Amino acid sequence: MVTSVTFTDAEIEMLRNGITTVGKTFRVVCKVTDESFVGWYDLNDNMVTKFPDEDELPVEKYYVEVQGNSYTLVIQNVAVADGGNYTCRGDKTAKIFTLYVECK
Repeated sequence: MVTSVTFTDAEIEMLRNGITTVGKTFRVVCKVTDESFVGWYDLNDNMVTKFPDEDELPVEKYYVEVQGNSYTLVIQNVAVADGGNYTCRGDKTAKIFTLYVECK
């Protein structure tokens, strides 16, 4: 019997959690190394698909800013309901970020 083990250097780096207050804009950076970025996923496991152009002012509540291999999830006008887990996914790994929202 032969066992095959595959090692990968793929990695996602980001904070595990963060705190913000109602009404603020919140950003969390996901750095993806040695794999392809798949996407940010919201509380309901829906992919955040909006990538605004540099000269475009985003109007969506959720969008992604890209700089090199860093993918920043932006949540505008944070509400208490935005608190919870968000997932940054690569094609080999994934990490979960938990957002805590405080009332003013």
